[in-house]
Amino acid sequence: MARRFKGGLEQAIECFTRAVALDRDLAGAHAGLALALAAMGFWGYALPRQVRPKALETAARAVALDASLAEAHVALGVVHSWLDWNWPVTERALTRAVRARPNASVAHGFLAQNLAAVGRAADAEREAERAMALDPLSALVFYLAATACFFKRRFRRTIEVAHQAISVDPGFLPAYFHQDLGADGQRETRGGA
Repeated sequence: MARRFKGGLEQAIECFTRAVALDRDLAGAHAGLALALAAMGFWGYALPRQVRPKALETAARAVALDASLAEAHVALGVVHSWLDWNWPVTERALTRAVRARPNASVAHGFLAQNLAAVGRAADAEREAERAMALDPLSALVFYLAATACFFKRRFRRTIEVAHQAISVDPGFLPAYFHQDLGADGQRETRGGA
């Protein structure tokens, strides 16, 4: 699931679905299922309107089962971010995740992305730096930080952080989205295209 390619996400959905079937009260499995479904919609492997109801239901179930579980709040925040673009609800969920587990690097990374999307550059930068410091070996964390930099129009920093994500995991495809920005923030073309 972490690499965000279709086959991995489909396998994650299958595994989390089996886990939920085995234990309906396993909050982490519900959170994982919600994240995998949201990623399917966000990355275009499924229509967001098709995966949103189940993603939202399972994220809400995760929070209901264990409100102290940071991953449950991350899942809820990601569903609202990626499938609804509801920034205030996303921020509340991710802030709860950070409070539940202050060292949750992914929660800080998603919060950075959300804060940058709504124009809170200084807060976004602080969260991105915190996320990268907490987990300097997470390609996902670096990608989220690169996305926050992109939203802030800090294109050189976007490229630097994207390259860090790629160096951590060359198979993490989303990081390549940010590597080909020109100095003016436009996509560079190759081969005359």
